[in-house]
Amino acid sequence: MDKCCGEKLITLASAISFQISQNSSPEQISLLASLFTIIGDQLALLSITKSESDATCQ
Repeated sequence: MDKCCGEKLITLASAISFQISQNSSPEQISLLASLFTIIGDQLALLSITKSESDATCQ
């Protein structure tokens, strides 16, 4: 993932979102959107706490 540029990630996310929406009901799409939001929030929190703990350990 280190060599992925933002535009490629946005395109990939759009393609995945479109594919999921084609095979899911509106309720399923809403549930998945909420799940992915939580996952993204948790990853953001973990990255912040990891970088802070890495800085403290050095």
